[in-house]
Amino acid sequence: MEDQKQIAIKKVFMNSVSKWEGTWDTKILYWDEAKGNFMKMKLQILLTKHKELIYQTQSGFVLRIDYAQEILEQPKIMTNLEQLKFLQWHGQIGQDNKRQGKWTATWDGEIIAYVGGMYCHDGKKQGLWKELIENFWSRAQVFEVGSYQNDEKIGLWKYIQKEKNIGSGLYNEQGQKDGKWTELFENFFESSQVFYQGIYREGIKIGKWIIIWKDEEVGWGNYENNEKNGLWIELSKEFQQDSQVTYAGLYQNGKKINRWNTYYNQKKIGGGFYDDCFLKHGKWIDLIENFSNDRQITLIGLYNKGQKVGIWDWEELSHFSRFKKISGGLYNGQGQKNGIWYGLTRNYSYISEITSKGKYKNGKKIGNWNLFFLDKQIGGGEYNEKSLKNGNWIEVDDFWVFCESSLQGEYLNGIKIGKWIIKWEGKQLGGGQYDENNLKNGKWIELSQAFYEDSQVTHAGLYQNGKKVGRWNIYYNNKKIGGGSFDECCLKHGKWIDLIDNFHCDKEVTVQGEYLNGRKIGNWVYILNHKQIGGGLYDHQSQKQGKWVELSTHFCEVEQETNQGVYQNGLKIGKWISLKKGFEKQSVMEY
Repeated sequence: MEDQKQIAIKKVFMNSVSKWEGTWDTKILYWDEAKGNFMKMKLQILLTKHKELIYQTQSGFVLRIDYAQEILEQPKIMTNLEQLKFLQWHGQIGQDNKRQGKWTATWDGEIIAYVGGMYCHDGKKQGLWKELIENFWSRAQVFEVGSYQNDEKIGLWKYIQKEKNIGSGLYNEQGQKDGKWTELFENFFESSQVFYQGIYREGIKIGKWIIIWKDEEVGWGNYENNEKNGLWIELSKEFQQDSQVTYAGLYQNGKKINRWNTYYNQKKIGGGFYDDCFLKHGKWIDLIENFSNDRQITLIGLYNKGQKVGIWDWEELSHFSRFKKISGGLYNGQGQKNGIWYGLTRNYSYISEITSKGKYKNGKKIGNWNLFFLDKQIGGGEYNEKSLKNGNWIEVDDFWVFCESSLQGEYLNGIKIGKWIIKWEGKQLGGGQYDENNLKNGKWIELSQAFYEDSQVTHAGLYQNGKKVGRWNIYYNNKKIGGGSFDECCLKHGKWIDLIDNFHCDKEVTVQGEYLNGRKIGNWVYILNHKQIGGGLYDHQSQKQGKWVELSTHFCEVEQETNQGVYQNGLKIGKWISLKKGFEKQSVMEY
């Protein structure tokens, strides 16, 4: 079932398709390697008169462009950052704009072994398929494998991770889940390997379901007629190693009643009561969204029939295990923010203590808003009467202790126009021009998405109507170290020198090879200090073949740990050996 965000976006999308123009905003979570935590990012989605669907960050960094036939075939909006950047599906589309024949997938230009399947002439999936889980990314490489019949899942379906079955269940002839199932947590990834176990009857959950993490029951409860009833212990949507938040309380026909408590690391830190209409009422202690070890913030105030009223304070657990007030403001009788508010930015944490101060009118920001870091003003600007940004602004969305960056320029009714500059530690480091449609045009210098003190990577090249075109160069500490060309479809083409993921001062490795229409082909090599340290061959389908030397996830310049072995059609086979520089083999893995 679609979540409310997807339904809202799709409604705007379908209204926009008829005239082939539209712009809307959404927010997504992504993993920040340098900060070691999930962060929130504003995403702008543009549907242009050229029948292009453009995904870009608030700073204008283009993540992805989809085209007309793809939009008509798959109107669901993507909100997974890594999928936006790396995932592409390949196959034929018929005259009726439906997928036909065999379809495959690539990730960052590399074929994902055996992922995909067959579409019939009417666009329905048929036969054996290997699919990505909905939240597939580099830290959640899990697949669903099973059969389709007339676009309905049937029989046994398995969840596969590292070639092992980690969950499964049966679909009946009507495509409904039936019998015992082991399912994955919605936000399943390597630090949140949580499973649900229970019974389905013709697609309806019945009886006791348990929640398992690290082979232990951490939650449970009962379903009656597919609705939760009685005592439940459940996990927060963001539950993981550094955010072990659980909730305990009673359900009645799928709705929460009476007292509910909130726990963090098994210690009660919040909660409140639900009234007879199943709405929050009276004093509550809520947790900030994406609560974690580095972001231990609670919200304290009153609810009246499900709406926040009166003064609400945000408090943070200090290093001395005491809560300190850090912000707050007033809600009116309609549950809307009103008057002067002291707020937190969406990625506030102990390494990014950015706060805001400004005025709300009936829930909308108006007038001057200022942004502060450790009580020092670092940005801000003006909202007009329609609560749209207007005039000169200094934005600090990516600002934190190791990346004091800002974006400065002019808004006109919520749209960036003219010249914008990017500053880091007070010095101009990049920038470029926006046109009247909020699209980048002409020469731009941008910071990499993971830019910080130990990874000062920038990209320089040309934009045309929001699309990267021609030659783009990659710089590290102001020295050119890579780059390549984009074709007319905004795909990498020809020879490229890329940077490995999580490139930084102790991992200055480039990857060199050739792209054909966005796919890696031929020989690719890893280079460190002008010396080859690994690599291998991609065939014409972008599948790894033959002997490969790959960098381990723990690779650094000192130890230089690599994994060496053989690929066959994109899959590892036989013995793979782990090696460190100057040491004997560390381990052997058999595939």
